[in-house]
Amino acid sequence: MEEVLKKAICQWCYGKDCRDVLQYEILFGGASLWVSRNASVQKALCEQIEVVIIGDCVDVTGVVASSKIAEYLSVFSIDSFEMAIENLCGVYVIFRHENGYIRVYGDAMHMMSVYYGIGDKQGIVASCEALIVDDPSKVSEVAKKVLAGAYESGLYLAGDMTMYDNVKALLPNHVLDVSRGLTNRYFPRENLQIAKGNAEIDEIIDDTIQYVENSIKGFSAKMSFASPLTPGADSRVNCAFIDKLIPQSDVLYYVIHNNEIKYPPENEELVKRVAFEFGFKKFHFYPEVECFSEDFVNKVKNAFGPTRMWLRKIWAYHPDIADRTIVSGSMIGHILGGTLGRNMPKFLTGLWFLKIAQRNTSHEGGCETKKWYLGAQEATQKGYSILDLWSWEIRCGRWNANTVSRDNIYGIRGVNFYNSHRIIEAWCRIPRHLRIRKIIHKRILEKIAPSVATTPFNPCINKYSTHIPVFMIRFVPLWIRAIGAHLIHKWGLGK
Repeated sequence: MEEVLKKAICQWCYGKDCRDVLQYEILFGGASLWVSRNASVQKALCEQIEVVIIGDCVDVTGVVASSKIAEYLSVFSIDSFEMAIENLCGVYVIFRHENGYIRVYGDAMHMMSVYYGIGDKQGIVASCEALIVDDPSKVSEVAKKVLAGAYESGLYLAGDMTMYDNVKALLPNHVLDVSRGLTNRYFPRENLQIAKGNAEIDEIIDDTIQYVENSIKGFSAKMSFASPLTPGADSRVNCAFIDKLIPQSDVLYYVIHNNEIKYPPENEELVKRVAFEFGFKKFHFYPEVECFSEDFVNKVKNAFGPTRMWLRKIWAYHPDIADRTIVSGSMIGHILGGTLGRNMPKFLTGLWFLKIAQRNTSHEGGCETKKWYLGAQEATQKGYSILDLWSWEIRCGRWNANTVSRDNIYGIRGVNFYNSHRIIEAWCRIPRHLRIRKIIHKRILEKIAPSVATTPFNPCINKYSTHIPVFMIRFVPLWIRAIGAHLIHKWGLGK
């Protein structure tokens, strides 16, 4: 494992001796926290409070310097601490020690995954499951049943379960008490105030722009960006923000010529058009290539077990990117765009539909989804949509995070300028029926990049559909199609 982690980004383990795998030791809470060679680390101590941050984070309000965040957090009581970390953005994990209690917090959507042991592995917490278990090849029988019921690729397990019986994933908005092996939801703390009228929505958009610009300025001081541009909305917003703040010569703007660009064939012309409207003097169309050797991938599989899709082709990555940080917009469409369920009637958004969203027909997967659903009721009572929470904590916090975790192990660095509780909470205030029309994407572009604001997003996305007659797509809501697909798989039809 040590060999394949040489270029890994921010791998770490606490509560277990990992000196033979991870290079650096940090003494914390009376034990050792082991981190990889390429980890960014901050540590601070104030009286009885110790804080360690692994990874890169910035303050979206622009008040606290990124190099002083651990020091800033170390003076707060636990309630004030949890309020303060809502302003952070990045890919990181925070350890807090006070009076013998060690708590672990992830970033807003856990782009840096956090796993913890239970049973005989209690007290161990790490960036990947293989650093906790003794033999990564011995996976859970329950997990096998869940994977057998999945009809979405990518090893997407339900709830907080992993491939191992004695390892759980810490979900976004939850904190882990390492000493007692307990987790609890710490966010949201307050009732959500739904925006009323255009004035409040514009205020949210203006705040988002300021927060994102603060994030970009903070991150750009320590990394250079590679920003993909696809036919969709998320990447265009990313490029607009970066182009406003950073000289073009310092950024790699590009797209990977994969199936998403080839089909529909009009997509390539659309990307070229948008790049021209941005005024990009250099824009790269990279071929999709196998970026890692078969030998390397096999070594990773052996070291980390069947916990990820260990692929040689990586979305949005090309060797020419080298050490640049890939800008991700994966969260925006799912939460800001209200993708899940779209305009589905609220009375239908119960547990049964969340099981459909899980895209899994197994009984075991349904039980895990139910456990998550019951745990999320506290947040829905504070005004949050159950669909937003699922998109945030499962779709982004487990599915997307699984991919980010794989890329980190490969040594590919990513960043998301919206990965902050402060930003996501503001988005959730905007009614979903407006978000699904991409109102925030459009208004952000109108304000900061009007030259690309009128060009449509993904205009040909349904033109060549093979799943449903094209003329019916506009009349059959997305959520009805999801239900139909689930029933087909459940009944074993079409196989």
